Amino acid sequence: MVVAIQLVTLFPVLRVIRTDSDAQATRSVKLAGTVLTEFMDNRRQQLLTTASVIVADYGFREATASGDKPTIRSALQNHARRGDADFAMLLSLDGSVLASTLDVASSLESSVQQVQLDAPQSADEHSVLIIDGKAFQTVSVFVRSPLPVARVLLAFEIDAELVQYLGTLTGLSVTVGRLAEDTFQSYASTLPAEQLASSLEEIRRLDRLPISTASEMDLLHEYVTLLAPFGTGSDGLYAALQLPVTDALASYKNIRLIILAITGLSLVIASLAAFWIAGMVTKPVDKLASAARRIKAGVYTERISTEENDELGELAAGFNAMQTAIAEREAEIFHSAHHDSLTGLPNRALVISKLETWMEEGRAFHVASLTVDRFSGLVTSLGHEVNDRVISKLGQILLANLQGANFLGHVHGYEFVVLIDSTQDQEIVDFLLGVDRRLQEGLEIDGAKFSLQLRAGVTIYPDHADESHALLYRAAIARAEAVVQHDVVVHYQPRQEDQALKQIRLIGELPRALDEGELELHFQPKVNCRTREICGAEALVRWRHPELGMIPPFEFINALEQAGTIALLTRWVLKAAIAECQVWRKHGISIGIAVNISADDVLDENLPYFLLDLVRQSDVKPGDITLEVTESSVMDNLVKSLSVIACIHELGFRLSIDDFGTGHSSLAQLRRLPVAELKIDRSFLQQMEDNQDSAIVRATIELAKGLGLQTCAEGIEQLEVLDKLADLGAHYGQGFAISKPLPAEAFLRWYAEWNLHHGESTASASSRANS
Repeated sequence: MVVAIQLVTLFPVLRVIRTDSDAQATRSVKLAGTVLTEFMDNRRQQLLTTASVIVADYGFREATASGDKPTIRSALQNHARRGDADFAMLLSLDGSVLASTLDVASSLESSVQQVQLDAPQSADEHSVLIIDGKAFQTVSVFVRSPLPVARVLLAFEIDAELVQYLGTLTGLSVTVGRLAEDTFQSYASTLPAEQLASSLEEIRRLDRLPISTASEMDLLHEYVTLLAPFGTGSDGLYAALQLPVTDALASYKNIRLIILAITGLSLVIASLAAFWIAGMVTKPVDKLASAARRIKAGVYTERISTEENDELGELAAGFNAMQTAIAEREAEIFHSAHHDSLTGLPNRALVISKLETWMEEGRAFHVASLTVDRFSGLVTSLGHEVNDRVISKLGQILLANLQGANFLGHVHGYEFVVLIDSTQDQEIVDFLLGVDRRLQEGLEIDGAKFSLQLRAGVTIYPDHADESHALLYRAAIARAEAVVQHDVVVHYQPRQEDQALKQIRLIGELPRALDEGELELHFQPKVNCRTREICGAEALVRWRHPELGMIPPFEFINALEQAGTIALLTRWVLKAAIAECQVWRKHGISIGIAVNISADDVLDENLPYFLLDLVRQSDVKPGDITLEVTESSVMDNLVKSLSVIACIHELGFRLSIDDFGTGHSSLAQLRRLPVAELKIDRSFLQQMEDNQDSAIVRATIELAKGLGLQTCAEGIEQLEVLDKLADLGAHYGQGFAISKPLPAEAFLRWYAEWNLHHGESTASASSRANS
């Protein structure tokens, strides 16, 4: 059967390929003919343009009217040379030659008479003339003044150069000649002399047919030939375009040889395979093939039933075991790909899929993005293992409080997402507040109890977005706002996204702002609580944006810290602060200056060397520079930050713990820090009348004394508080009761005025303090 099929299909295939090859050759020759026709039409138009330039020349028309033959001859020679014409003539209306660029024109006059003078006066003529055994392409144009008075004729020889160009243009052999009766007189050809004779014989056989047929190629002809008139008015002149039959059939013969070889080989293989297959039972194989197709399609439940105990039976059992294993593995892979390994909850991909499913179902629902405060300290203090257990426990608490068809997912770190199938705000608020109460009760792990605070941002579909990623993004923006405001729940507002975009803009514009001097330092003085003597100032950065106006620090510093570019700002502030401190020295002011540094800065091992370079380039001593860092900044990476802080301390710079009492540092860790000062947070000073706040302030001051540290209270809004702090033993204070942060020049004026008004009291207080 295979042999029969091969033989039945072989010859039609070869015939089709041969027919296509013949047709392709014919199309190639016809296409070349079209190219030739378009080329000759374009050439005719160019010749007419050249002739028209001559007759349009005013001087030429005047010479023609006056019969000035030398002038006419000169003009014809010039234009013939420019147009590459072989010769040019001026003919009278009856065809006689009035002037010519040829030395002897008598032999041409009989040929010139062939120009059809009876054409309409407005028609420009194109023809082919045979003169002295040569073919010329000619154009003639009336000379009008204003009526026709003569004709200008330009002649261009159809020579070997032109024919060679046509051959290059068409990719075929080209022969130009005149067809008369049974002969074809050649005037120019691209073929060598030894091939021209057979070519002319092929042309003669055409018997004035336009082209030889494809079926005759290898029987009657050596060439596929197209006989085309050589432009309009060719007067029996033709261009023969020829493609050798051997070239036309070369690809067909190669394909035929390959097909015959493949057919022979396949017949041999088919014959051998037929004998082998004939001795085998194909039914079990069909079952296995069907099973493979089902497995490929993802159907693993249909088992293969077979009664054979041979190799095929064992193969079928293997197929069944493979189906079961693949089904179990795919279920595991799907679960792993769509669930968090730590909590077992759906991950971000499954949360987004669930969101899109609910959207397609037309539901209206809430999306809450959750996180917890007081979390980073756990990682530093207790390690990542406890951190993972807290996250797992948090997931269990959220899941236990979830009701109905609502959905919970763990998308990243300590970020969870809850979908509440309701648009009632009270339902999601009650859920979140309930979780927050449970977290504040504390999570118990290994006998230790951790109290956490929930922070949640809420969006509503479809009110706040109609796309899943946008819903999650805007819920995260609201969550970030909840962290900043220390609220449990914050609903998304459009302004929150504007604020986020503003922060992104500020991050990108910081380098430009530094280059263009948009940032400036303000200085808030620090005074001795007892003597009122000015002992230093804190440098605070301000951004005077050309479009957004004065931007407070909290709007861009947090964004820069999150973007990891805060070091760029810190180094600018340090450089500017030390430069201003040097200005103070020139004014006789010998106070120190304090600069805030971030968590990224205390991990920067190059910061000590940068500071050292700055003080070496100025008259400021390292001891005049105080670096203020928060507790949490140090505790995030205690080991590395300790090494950087120790290096800064060894270079002579002072260190101060800012916002002391609001972080998570322990006394044991505090003793390890080479700091000189503790800054009491403003939140403890706002209600000094409160016994608890007053007790915290007193305890902090006593703790500092016990550790040999100085204390500075910030946020003093009443001078009476400064007196109370002095009684409690605090060393320094700063706040609006003393002065708000001032630009550099205003600070110098304030410094002079303060000393003027408080100089005497400062001196007496100093004597009392010394006594």
